[in-house]
Amino acid sequence: MTKQELQDWLKTATFVCTDIHHYDERGNEESAEIWTKDGKFYKLYKCNREYCEKWGDHGYLRGVYEPQECRKEERIVKETVWVPV
Repeated sequence: MTKQELQDWLKTATFVCTDIHHYDERGNEESAEIWTKDGKFYKLYKCNREYCEKWGDHGYLRGVYEPQECRKEERIVKETVWVPV
């Protein structure tokens, strides 16, 4: 989809949460947002507050945006720590 089509898609989708958010070694802000639409979840990546174009076999496909369908998984993490007596 084009950037305009993505903006129209976002108007009808519902924001769920921010999945990841950090800064790389050059100070670029990288994040991923989770959206829901038609009972499905989608992930959209952003760099410096702009949505990223689709990644193809040899790099970014200029002007092409594609929300990636994803699913929610819940995990239980067991952590072992050693504390003084």
